[in-house]
Amino acid sequence: QGTGTGGPGYKFADEPVKGDYTLGAVAMANAGPNTNGSQFFITIDDCTRKLSKDYNLFGHVTEGIDVAQSIGVGDVMSKVTVEEKARS
Repeated sequence: QGTGTGGPGYKFADEPVKGDYTLGAVAMANAGPNTNGSQFFITIDDCTRKLSKDYNLFGHVTEGIDVAQSIGVGDVMSKVTVEEKARS
C-alpha cells in the first residue's frame, strides 16, 4: 500500500526477546500481541529504555548504520537489493 498500514495477509506469534534494542537493532513491527507479519524496523539510536520487549528482535546492522540514520520522514525507497553472502 505504501502507507505503512498494509500487511502480508498472515501473522505469526511473538517470541521471547533475548537482547536489547541497541543502536542498529532489527525487530518486527506489530499491531499488538502475535501480529507480526512483514514490517520491521531498525533502531537509529539506543532504544533499550524507550521500547518494551514486545517486538521480536532478530538481528543487528553490522555496517552502514549511517544509511539508516540518514532516512528522513517522507523519504521513499525506489529500489531494494538483498544479497546473500556465499557460505565458506
